[in-house]
Amino acid sequence: MVLALAWAPCAGPTFGAALLLAAKAGTLGAVILTMTVYALGAAGALLAAGFVLGRFSAKARLAAAGAVGRIALGAAFALIGAAILTGLDHRVEAILVAAMPNWLTDFATSL
Repeated sequence: MVLALAWAPCAGPTFGAALLLAAKAGTLGAVILTMTVYALGAAGALLAAGFVLGRFSAKARLAAAGAVGRIALGAAFALIGAAILTGLDHRVEAILVAAMPNWLTDFATSL
């Protein structure tokens, strides 16, 4: 989860730049090449981070904490999935939107 928080602000502008370059390329081959290079770079960075963190956790004996984390994440995904299937997510969203100040609603819907 920490990696996602750190990665998201960096990946968005870079992905946008790659899409812009690909869109301006003009040929299908150039688009494929641009997006392939982007994907390989992104995957390489994520694989390197995962490898380093995996080595660290093995040395720090964090396997038990990882197992608990996986179970907690699975439970969270199951609850979110159940909320989506039952429509509860829409009711929660409506309650949260109603509780938001107007300036925040205006800002969120103007983007």
